[in-house]
Amino acid sequence: MMGRSASRPTAMARFALALVTVLVGAEAAALAIERRADHVPLLWYDEATQLKVGQMAERGQTSTVVVGTSMAWQGLLPQVLAGDDGYNAGLAGGVPTVTERWLADEVVLSLRPRQVVWGLSALDFSDVYGDAGLEIYQQAPATRTGVLAGADRELRRFSAIFRQRAALRNPSLLLGSAEEDAAKRLTDAEQFLGPSGERRDFRTILSAERALEVQARITPFVADRDDVAAVVRAVEALQADGIEVVFVELPVPPRFLELYERGPAQHDQTSSLLVAMADELGVPLISSDGTYGDDDFVDYTHLTEDAALRFSTEVAAALAALP
Repeated sequence: MMGRSASRPTAMARFALALVTVLVGAEAAALAIERRADHVPLLWYDEATQLKVGQMAERGQTSTVVVGTSMAWQGLLPQVLAGDDGYNAGLAGGVPTVTERWLADEVVLSLRPRQVVWGLSALDFSDVYGDAGLEIYQQAPATRTGVLAGADRELRRFSAIFRQRAALRNPSLLLGSAEEDAAKRLTDAEQFLGPSGERRDFRTILSAERALEVQARITPFVADRDDVAAVVRAVEALQADGIEVVFVELPVPPRFLELYERGPAQHDQTSSLLVAMADELGVPLISSDGTYGDDDFVDYTHLTEDAALRFSTEVAAALAALP
């Protein structure tokens, strides 16, 4: 009996030693992966979002902040709207259900703005666009909710095993096309992200595939109740914190209007919805004068560099004229 009792602590000690050895080895392997990798693990919604988190942390308090989808991200230049005291926190696919979370999770906490300029378009409210982006945002390590998600974020701070566990489980992520694709996404994000968060991707893309892609996002065009509700909640939360909100209706080219199932007149639904929401929430609404043509856009939704400067100048004048 005494022999059995004495052997039990020895067995436990051996098990503990083996476990520590495995963990130390795994940590060393994970650290080696980090040293080899050309990029840090993606924790946020996408690479540009992760870069923006770093930019905002460095900036601190910023007076005027732009939010919205990539249309607002490219079309509203923060330096024109507010000089050095402006930042563009727009996101690719940043529809209201995504932007509501982004504002609460990071933007307001980091930048503590006095004014939020929210660029809005038909893509923000289309019932057939945005769900995939919201799912990505909700599942990203930095924004996933729950007790386990919180524990994971803490462990990532101290352990390379947790930071690199995807690569440890699937080493192919560090090899061949997977690694090249990840590195390219980060390089593109760095190249197209301006110092004040603005998007500077002025590549012309007018392919038939792009037209079909954009058309699918507005066909059929029905206002998404979840996105409308997200705007209302986000605006009311901002107003409760003493933050002024301004809506900006973003311009679209004639080629975009032709993609509607029932023709250009269908775009009036978006304008009417914005007017009604602005009135209900007591928010100023700045609208385009409608003089932007196809040549002012690099594709079906994003302004050219010159047009973005012109539009931002118009919006800045309208902001200055607000009471």
